[in-house]
Amino acid sequence: MAAQLIRYPGCTIRVMEPQARYTKTSDGVSIAYTVVGNGVPFVFSFPISHQVLLLESPVWRPWFEGLAEHYQLVIYDTRGNGLSQRDLPTSAETLALDLEAVVEHLSLRDFFV
Repeated sequence: MAAQLIRYPGCTIRVMEPQARYTKTSDGVSIAYTVVGNGVPFVFSFPISHQVLLLESPVWRPWFEGLAEHYQLVIYDTRGNGLSQRDLPTSAETLALDLEAVVEHLSLRDFFV
């Protein structure tokens, strides 16, 4: 997904347009993710997050836009958070299943976490 450029007299604004996509974990949980930018994949999630709100945040947006110029950002919501399936308990094992589902769904072989 590329950023959209909006031009005004004297300035250009880059606008990311995140689109949530979904995959399923091996235990059947729906996980939401967004892909922004190009380059080597950089996969991450915040423990409690909402990927679209993070990308629209005036605090985080410049950071994500800078990263998206060099990396393919893969941002996902862990189970129980954001756009992923809600009201589920989490553990280290289930969080690993979430990451695994996104990485396998996108067929990522080399990536940063």
